[in-house]
Amino acid sequence: METPHSKLVNFRLSKYLILFFIVVGLFLRLYKLGLVPTGLVRDEVSSGYNSWLVSKTGKDEWGEKLPLHFRAFGEWKLPGHLYLQIPFVRLFGLNGVGIRMLSALAGIGSVFCWYLIWSEKENKLTGAIGSLFLLFSFWIFPIIRIGFQPNLAVFFFLLGWMLWVKKKYYWSTFAFLGAVYT
Repeated sequence: METPHSKLVNFRLSKYLILFFIVVGLFLRLYKLGLVPTGLVRDEVSSGYNSWLVSKTGKDEWGEKLPLHFRAFGEWKLPGHLYLQIPFVRLFGLNGVGIRMLSALAGIGSVFCWYLIWSEKENKLTGAIGSLFLLFSFWIFPIIRIGFQPNLAVFFFLLGWMLWVKKKYYWSTFAFLGAVYT
């Protein structure tokens, strides 16, 4: 049988664990963000350049005013990532840090949402352990260090799920729509 003291210890332990995970996750995702991996891939360059252009002129590289889809390299990109990237490109510049910062922060947000989902569904210790697995997951870690759209989509999906679990259905709808547009 669980005593009030053991509940308090579990709560404190899980609180410190998630704080430790967030600090480790921030370090792993932000340390030398503009340098590792070396160079930018063409999708990062395209989205960064279009975000920078829209922030300066209100038009993309093709002269379209505030487009709902961005044309790049013969494909069409969804607008969510490019529009949300604008503040980071403006703040840090048109470089690796400015282009990758949104993706790195979305990765940390995903870990936090994962923690809140499982803390609500099971308990805080399960949430902390689950967030540790997501923090070091081999399928998501590489895309967090690169400014790709799928990472932001994972964050919005987990945010929607977390809000749904907390019975905030109205806001979860917007988060799921964010996943669709990224």
